[in-house]
Amino acid sequence: MSQTLTNLYSAMLKTLVDRRAELVAEIEELNNQIVEIKQEAKENGINIAN
Repeated sequence: MSQTLTNLYSAMLKTLVDRRAELVAEIEELNNQIVEIKQEAKENGINIAN
């Protein structure tokens, strides 16, 4: 593979890995928000299934 293609591949791979990390962080934050909402609902006597 030429050096240019290698560099392009490496840059694309880095972009994908970085984006994956961003998405994982976003999902973790959403999960934390869901846990907080469920806890608040429970404290207020509201039953949330799932």
